[in-house]
Amino acid sequence: MKQVSRNNMSMMSATITVEWGNESHSITLTPRNWAKVKSGSAHQQRGKGYYDGPEFFWDYWAFSGGLDGDLTVDYGSDGGQGFTGKLRAAEIQEHRPKKKGSGR
Repeated sequence: MKQVSRNNMSMMSATITVEWGNESHSITLTPRNWAKVKSGSAHQQRGKGYYDGPEFFWDYWAFSGGLDGDLTVDYGSDGGQGFTGKLRAAEIQEHRPKKKGSGR
């Protein structure tokens, strides 16, 4: 499932979702970082992390090559690999960035 809006793309954030271990994992990119990814520039970003039972894991996202390029999501401190594939294989939702302090 991919949803890519074309409206006002330069000011749009994006939430990227992939699945591994029967769970969905997402990261939201700011308009600046999303534009960087779409342009084909390499971009790496740590996610918010997640719990698997009582254990907490950081998630690390690496983008390269634009929309047709590669996406790798690693997790934990021992180099676990959650997702490796093309960015287009992920669910992509473009949206207006949330305003700070709005709670939305």
